[in-house]
Amino acid sequence: MAVPGHRRRVLTTAAALLLPLIAEARCDLLPRQQAVDQPQRLVAPEDLVRLRDIGLPDGSILGWPSPLGLSPDGTRAAFVISRADLDTNRYCRGLAVIDIKPAAAPRLLDEGGDPILSVGVYRGLFARTGFPQVVTPLWSPDGRWIAYLRRDRGTTQLWLVALAGGPGRPLTRSAVDVERFAWLSDGTGLVFASRPGTLAERSAADREARRGFHYDERFVPSMGNGPQPSASTPLEYFKIGLADRELSPASASERERISAEGVPGVPPDPRADAPDGRRAWTERQSSSPLGPLVLRATAASGATVTCPPSACLGKIVGMWWLPGGGPLLFLQREGWARGEMALYRWTPGAGPPKRVFATTDILDGCLLFAAQLVCTREAATVPRRLVILDPRTGQSRLLYDPNPEFSRLRLGRVVRLFWKNDLGLEARGDLVLPPATVRARASR
Repeated sequence: MAVPGHRRRVLTTAAALLLPLIAEARCDLLPRQQAVDQPQRLVAPEDLVRLRDIGLPDGSILGWPSPLGLSPDGTRAAFVISRADLDTNRYCRGLAVIDIKPAAAPRLLDEGGDPILSVGVYRGLFARTGFPQVVTPLWSPDGRWIAYLRRDRGTTQLWLVALAGGPGRPLTRSAVDVERFAWLSDGTGLVFASRPGTLAERSAADREARRGFHYDERFVPSMGNGPQPSASTPLEYFKIGLADRELSPASASERERISAEGVPGVPPDPRADAPDGRRAWTERQSSSPLGPLVLRATAASGATVTCPPSACLGKIVGMWWLPGGGPLLFLQREGWARGEMALYRWTPGAGPPKRVFATTDILDGCLLFAAQLVCTREAATVPRRLVILDPRTGQSRLLYDPNPEFSRLRLGRVVRLFWKNDLGLEARGDLVLPPATVRARASR
């Protein structure tokens, strides 16, 4: 049937208006050589928006789980990379894998999904903070598969991707968000946790919405215009097989493969367990979840040793035992307003820790790889990169730069400032001068 001309114009106009709403984000998650070869130019706001990112966007928030997933043989790392697309006002996201060796190039195994926002607890209620959640891919015990959390159409599911290639596919079809997961020891399936009890809570809220909400303690106005779900809704644990996709309740031993829940919105306290039974952990000096940490470890004799306060006055954000019965490595923030990051080596019971190196750069997400660390590293004028860090010398080697085009941009000078506020507390900040200021001063 022919469509009259005026109706065709209306439909064409409607389609044009809807196109930006349904357009898929298209952006290069991996850099192209022709973009790297472009001539130098001044930095623009769009350059900062379009940066490819691995891990949390704010480098000052440390102590969360690493965004890097290490393969069972320790030769590869998997990570989720994201990049904003200005044309569609969305984010591109993908799962990549890279060999842990200098000058390696990553492969993109899967692409798609939306950012997963972290959830905090406010007055006994769950509320999305608007801040991205760390997504850590996990490898199967045989190294053939990678599982990770991906969010599509408003729900977070568990996805499975083959290392050999091919698009990823959802392993779960949960009606509520999958929050945490782990592989079974034999690699035949995974155990995951979700909160099916929120379905009944949603239904009750929908029924109440038809007659109007009673404004009460369930509301957090800064987090939403409706009642927030109760934080008392418990996690439930399920097991799903790779071959048959059969879903069943997880046993007690299978549930233990998922780490303890902890406090939503608060980074877990650092700890490290060595294969020989030695342990290192941190304890809070007060009841506050943000209070100072005390570092304790077991010596070779089995005795518990406390790290001397003279070397452990900062905020510890990671720790690792070196292989072969080696010493403990720990990374902490210290200095004026905790503006430095320092790496220490410590043999509990054999004297104080030795400071290996310190930097004003941000190191995050470090994992032990053989006798080295693979970390993300960034500075005020250098976007986040993957580096290999030698804990004996403190030397850093570049593993992967997701934003090589950034080196073609002319930046302004950055000056770090130090001061104390009206309460006498230490503070710091970076004064970023525009490139034009630098050029004008140089021409005088």
